[in-house]
Amino acid sequence: MADGATLPPCSNGDCSKRLLGDWTTLGPGDCIDVRLDPSGTYVTKLACTAPHLAEVYLVQVPDPGADGPQAGESALAFRLRVCPSDAIATYAPRYAAGHPGAAASRSRTWSDGTKRVCALIPDVASHPIGS
Repeated sequence: MADGATLPPCSNGDCSKRLLGDWTTLGPGDCIDVRLDPSGTYVTKLACTAPHLAEVYLVQVPDPGADGPQAGESALAFRLRVCPSDAIATYAPRYAAGHPGAAASRSRTWSDGTKRVCALIPDVASHPIGS
């Protein structure tokens, strides 16, 4: 992905769909590209020094009762609830200090019901956030 690329849109702030590709092996620090098509969301791991769409900062087992947006919850509120700002600060303290609104403006999340991944869109597509 080129610098300035954005993640594909997703409904209700959660990019859940049939998740394919490298999805099952993702962990914090992995850099990814994401491609949507009618059959699912394809996630591909890439070297963080190569152009990439996002960098994973949190992987967790979702709470089955609270994994989707709640009634009346905005996409932003949902994203901040399941991918909190303090997780970014734990993963990349310097990045979080310089980007206090990153969880709201640069974060995306995916879940298949058994695993939730939270990732950040970097300022520059080939610059790792966690470094």
